[in-house]
Amino acid sequence: MMGEKILADYDREADVLCINFTYPPEAVEHNEDERGLIRNCNEREGVVGITVISASGFAESSDRG
Repeated sequence: MMGEKILADYDREADVLCINFTYPPEAVEHNEDERGLIRNCNEREGVVGITVISASGFAESSDRG
């Protein structure tokens, strides 16, 4: 079951955004796509978090459509 809180942490120096849907984070598998989105999955519920690499650039490209 998904948690009731979403925890987000942005590391400005590394430009990485981590969003966790469970606490404590319990990912056992990580799947990265070509845009730098990493889906963090557990064994039971699927996606339990998302990590965005180069988050500031990802936000800018999303604004352009």
